Amino acid sequence: MKEERLGHIYATLAFLFWGGLSPVYFKEVAGVDAFEILLYRIIFLFLHFFLFFF
Repeated sequence: MKEERLGHIYATLAFLFWGGLSPVYFKEVAGVDAFEILLYRIIFLFLHFFLFFF
């Protein structure tokens, strides 16, 4: 596949994500406490770290 065509596909997917899926995600996350999101991010960071490096 030509690089130009691949670039158009990536640009379209990025547009659909930020214009379509992202607003839905932020509406759903609006009711969740920031501390809870931080805890999940820390937990999954360590989980992925140990799975990939040990």
